[in-house]
Amino acid sequence: MQMDSKKATKSLLAMFMVMVVLGAIIFGLNWLLKDQFEKNALEAERKIPRMVLPEGNTFDLYDGTLANKVSACYVASNGAGIAVVVNRETSHGAIQIMVGLNKDGQITAIAILNQEYTKGNDAKINDPKYLSIYIGRTLLRGNNLAGDYEIEPVAGAEEASEAVYQAVKTAFLQRSMIQTELELKSTTPAQGGN
Repeated sequence: MQMDSKKATKSLLAMFMVMVVLGAIIFGLNWLLKDQFEKNALEAERKIPRMVLPEGNTFDLYDGTLANKVSACYVASNGAGIAVVVNRETSHGAIQIMVGLNKDGQITAIAILNQEYTKGNDAKINDPKYLSIYIGRTLLRGNNLAGDYEIEPVAGAEEASEAVYQAVKTAFLQRSMIQTELELKSTTPAQGGN
């Protein structure tokens, strides 16, 4: 009986040592590869805007003022335009929408990046045919979807359709804010001494 207890103790100790060694190896690999993981994540993040602005070559995260509900704005390095990520809340959950705007302020594409909860027809707002009704627009005619006679909501998904509409309005606002900031920078005399 005492022999079995010693064997069990040795087995547990051996398993514990194996777990400690494996944990140390995993920790060491994570520590060694941390910079590469971060670089890969940043590269992947910078490629996502190409979904809505294919003319963009590479994208930089905009570091200026963001409009309310904008979680990120990416600027194409080649001047092709911007990609704006807007977070909207609905009674069914959050929707994250990316809107591409070319250098002339026209919508190039819209992508639903994340939709927490879909109920009924809400998933139809992700339909490329529905989202294409925004392509080429440089403005929206109403304060909300009900006030815009040119755009119809998805039947049964009026709230989600409104979220897309408001995301587009927010993207237009973000573009306007960027233009204003650039104009201010170009008209402000450079600081410095003689």
